[in-house]
Amino acid sequence: MIKNSGLLLLLCAFFFSSNSFVAAANVIYQYDDLNRLVGVISVTNSVNQQYSYDEVGNITSYMSMNISDDRDFDYLSDDIEINISCTDVDDGDSDDDGILDGLEDANMNGLLDAGETDPCNADSDGDGLLDGLELGYALADIGFDTNSAIFVADTDTSSTTDPLSVDSDGDGLNDSLEDFNQNGMVDAGETDAANEDSDSDGALDGVDGAPLDGANSGGIVYLPNGSLDAGQYGYGWGSDEHYTLLVASFQSNGQERLFHVQSYDIDDSDEVGVYLNGNYIGALSGADAATGRDSLWWLPADMQQIGENRLELRQNTPGEVWGVQRLGLYDLGAAFGNLNTLANGDTEHANGFELHFQGNNGRLLALSGWNNYLNDEINISLNGTVLGGLPADAAESWTTEYQLFLPEDKLEVADNVLTFVNSIDPGANWGVQLLALRDADARLGNIPGVETGYMDGVSYLVPVGSSVWGFKLNFFDVDAAGEVQILVNGVEQDFAPVTPDNCWGGTQQVLIALGRSLAAVEVHNTSNPPGAETWGVMTGEPMTNISAVLTIINSILLR
Repeated sequence: MIKNSGLLLLLCAFFFSSNSFVAAANVIYQYDDLNRLVGVISVTNSVNQQYSYDEVGNITSYMSMNISDDRDFDYLSDDIEINISCTDVDDGDSDDDGILDGLEDANMNGLLDAGETDPCNADSDGDGLLDGLELGYALADIGFDTNSAIFVADTDTSSTTDPLSVDSDGDGLNDSLEDFNQNGMVDAGETDAANEDSDSDGALDGVDGAPLDGANSGGIVYLPNGSLDAGQYGYGWGSDEHYTLLVASFQSNGQERLFHVQSYDIDDSDEVGVYLNGNYIGALSGADAATGRDSLWWLPADMQQIGENRLELRQNTPGEVWGVQRLGLYDLGAAFGNLNTLANGDTEHANGFELHFQGNNGRLLALSGWNNYLNDEINISLNGTVLGGLPADAAESWTTEYQLFLPEDKLEVADNVLTFVNSIDPGANWGVQLLALRDADARLGNIPGVETGYMDGVSYLVPVGSSVWGFKLNFFDVDAAGEVQILVNGVEQDFAPVTPDNCWGGTQQVLIALGRSLAAVEVHNTSNPPGAETWGVMTGEPMTNISAVLTIINSILLR
């Protein structure tokens, strides 16, 4: 590579004889990395000279130009710069990439030819690294015309990359992704942009799930959308190449998604952590020396980025056998179970599945069940505690869309697990469709600009235990008594209170009789046609047995 020497070094040179010395002209010398003279600018003699060498060091060309024809000393004649080239005749480094214009236009014809960097584009290959940095130019190597505020210096001139290739080492990674702080040095945590296999494990950096860990040679798994990958991965099982790490990649448009995985030989609850773009979202569940239950992981939109996303399964006990299989990605609205009578229905989860999600501030899970014609046939547990089952509905159809209320006091700070099974006959025709996950106080109904997907009504499923007898609801823009009806397990209980126009304000305490472990609280707007009236509903906190009793007493006293 050629540099404009430690380069653009203005010397007052002296030539010595045996008995005297003679002061020579002011000279600028230019050297390449092998310390070979490649350029001389003699101010006094008005000469600009340039030398080229072959691979074994022989001079292959020599050029001499009168300085009066090159006012910016960049080895391009003024005539070329004015009439042909894109360069600035008064700026020796027009693009401020650290390289003189005439060194970029190697044959000095004013045109961009094959093998030349572009003197008018600081990043000729568009990989995010300036040409001079890729060629190893430090601050000491640049000329007086290079703007040091724009130029990015190489902090390790011994490592260079190709300014004409976005992937210098051909490993599948863009140079700037490998040198992500763009300083020209291979820093801790970075792969080497000039070495296709940074950890020397036999796997190219671009496909190596752990390109800096020689013990993990397993490749990245690219998740299929709407189906399951057929591979088995891990250590001591399956691929036997993922010692402590498996990386899965997927493309995102910013929408929430579901990640599917089945584990093998997971002995401890924290043995394998799951990370989305570096954020911990929970740990795999499983069984010793056996495959675990199929699990789905809710991938929040605010943890994703547009384009490529990275899921990591990190094994925390090196040397132990572990594995995963059935990796895949699904959009919201996907259904899982044993849907053998539904066209293209899933039949691979007859024994049930788990859903992992984050958050301890209360959640609403929107879901629907298929062919649930018996009460409690489709049963739901939360973090190992049975919540109950879906209310019966018509055979061979989807149930009402329910908002499963998951109160704050039943949730863990990080990873929460809902388990869905057919408690009567796993081999029967059944399934669950997962539609949305919201905050518990999400505003639903027919509210302009907020939520218009529930114009006619909202159906909640409320876990009823020994300490919860009731449920609070808040209402929006209820214009008249009787407009919004409240039913519990199909029985009319009350009407929503009237609120001020376009305001929240009415709170209704809904009493739930013990009986069903998951109570259906349905809120219907009675206006005709549906959507004719603006209205809304949101949940309050569940009522304990004490508050429910006080509510009953208060209602009696008011009669």
